[in-house]
Amino acid sequence: MTMERLLLAAAAVFTVVSPYLGIPGWTPSLATVAFFTAVSLIGLNLIFGYCGMLALGQAAFSALSGYGAGILFGIGVPSLIAALAGFLLAVGAARLVAEIFIRLPGIYLAVGTLGFAYVVEGLARAFPSVTGGASGLSLTPPFALNESGGYVLAVVVLTTGTASVAVLMRGRTARMLKLVHRDELAAAVAGIDVVKLKIRIFTIGAAYSAAGGRT
Repeated sequence: MTMERLLLAAAAVFTVVSPYLGIPGWTPSLATVAFFTAVSLIGLNLIFGYCGMLALGQAAFSALSGYGAGILFGIGVPSLIAALAGFLLAVGAARLVAEIFIRLPGIYLAVGTLGFAYVVEGLARAFPSVTGGASGLSLTPPFALNESGGYVLAVVVLTTGTASVAVLMRGRTARMLKLVHRDELAAAVAGIDVVKLKIRIFTIGAAYSAAGGRT
């Protein structure tokens, strides 16, 4: 086991044992929000950290997932089905955005994805009868979690997200991403379909953002 994995395992154990982490003012509720946000940031790290794509619209996928699930739940769709449908809506939108913008270089990709985020925000504000406008949706949850229950759920989601990305970023995939990040032309010469790989990573990263933000 490498030192990186040892440190990750130690951090996971410490997190589960003590949600307070010895930090003044740090509570399980605050830890819950932080851990779900960390899941979303795993997605951003995949897109920008591993692949080098400067994308600024990740919040849009969190919003799409949440609004999609909330609207469906509000019209009577069972909560689990609504949550899955909202998640799939965000992933589908990410795939479409990737197909349109992923070929744009550097700052142009950033501007395109940021523009998409503003479009999502504008649509949410334009139809207050459906989305709740600036105030957002107000729904009665199908079940309520106490502070400890929410914290445990956050730990499970973050652990699952961290473990899954660790498995994903191994071997050939990790090597291809490193090459694409450093030199796309060299990656193409080496036989890597750069556009296809970037679309896939963008979509997966958006899925993490949707899962962490919606939850």
